[in-house]
Amino acid sequence: MGIDPQSRERILATVRNLAAVDRVAVIYSTHYMEEVERLCDRVLLIDHGRVVAAGTVAEVIALSGGQPRLAITFRRPPPPGWAAGLPVSAVPVPAAPPTDAGLAAADLATRVTLALASLTDTGKVLERATAAGGEVVEFTVHAPNLSDAFIALTGRALRDGGPLAG
Repeated sequence: MGIDPQSRERILATVRNLAAVDRVAVIYSTHYMEEVERLCDRVLLIDHGRVVAAGTVAEVIALSGGQPRLAITFRRPPPPGWAAGLPVSAVPVPAAPPTDAGLAAADLATRVTLALASLTDTGKVLERATAAGGEVVEFTVHAPNLSDAFIALTGRALRDGGPLAG
């Protein structure tokens, strides 16, 4: 069951004020990792009744080993080896779902996702992409977050027996 955005913000502000202003210890339980990132000083990730990670948000994210990712869309496929020597590694591209008939192989060749050693490497990678003759149409940067950490630390399989269950 959900609530409207205004009520949600009011609840979150109340929790923040209890902890920060009134100096009250608050135990907050939720499945919404973005709320945990916004509210909590310490985190416990629990899976099947077992604590899988504990610490600050940054510590738990670091435990998962996640790296920042940079996704780049080029107008044309970039030349082979354009990223050689940069502190990056290619991120495996999941197979396109069978129902995605509109996604041609050429489209996949123009999209590159790289794991970065650090977010500060973003500029270097984009400069190299441009210098290599790649016309960058779009890029997005994703820093690891608590949702990524939860999935990495508890496993990627769905538990309801759905098509992605492992």
